[in-house]
Amino acid sequence: MWGENLVLKRGRYVTLSFSLIAFLVLGLLIVSKGVNSQAEEKSKLYDLSDFPAQFLLDKIPEELRKINEPIYRIQNGTIVVGNVPSPDYSSAGSLTSIGCPPVMEAVGKCRNGLVIVKENELDSLYKTNLISVGGPCANPATAAIMNIPTSWPECTSGFREGTAILRLYNISGKFQLIVAGYSALDTRRATFILYEFEKYNLSGKWIEITSGNEKTLLTNLTIRTIE
Repeated sequence: MWGENLVLKRGRYVTLSFSLIAFLVLGLLIVSKGVNSQAEEKSKLYDLSDFPAQFLLDKIPEELRKINEPIYRIQNGTIVVGNVPSPDYSSAGSLTSIGCPPVMEAVGKCRNGLVIVKENELDSLYKTNLISVGGPCANPATAAIMNIPTSWPECTSGFREGTAILRLYNISGKFQLIVAGYSALDTRRATFILYEFEKYNLSGKWIEITSGNEKTLLTNLTIRTIE
């Protein structure tokens, strides 16, 4: 009798052990699926074809929701320029309405939240989603993100006259978008292409914009995806 009870108890222990293992494995699978799902969602945004989703809140805070006047979009990020006044400042200004055009803002459908700051006004490059306007020679933020010196001529590394880039990074859980050219005019071209993102069907993480006429803004443009 005692032996039979021991066998029964052992059987129960074995059954319980298998149940516990199965429960733990199931839990790990659920957690893993959730993590993978978040990673996949993040990787989807790591592409300019999703722009400007990287700079919009994915959820509207409850306190900003109105039954009769719903807000559809809120910008989420900062535009950074160099510390010395330059034409890049006006170029950056054209990007403040990205994802939140005046017509939508006027009727309360979105909230404009992209502000322009100088590089030395930032606490950190990686605390917020960032659009960095201006090449490494003009904007220390661009130089830091791209890991390029700010000194001449080293700051021109990867750039040539008549070209500009749009390059998306994802560092420390935030997005950094470089909008930069060899010259101020080249940078202006890049901001224009970004502003008209729907027209140009951007894709990839790194885009190069080349002008066939270095003295005009939008003549004979070639846009190619590098990565």
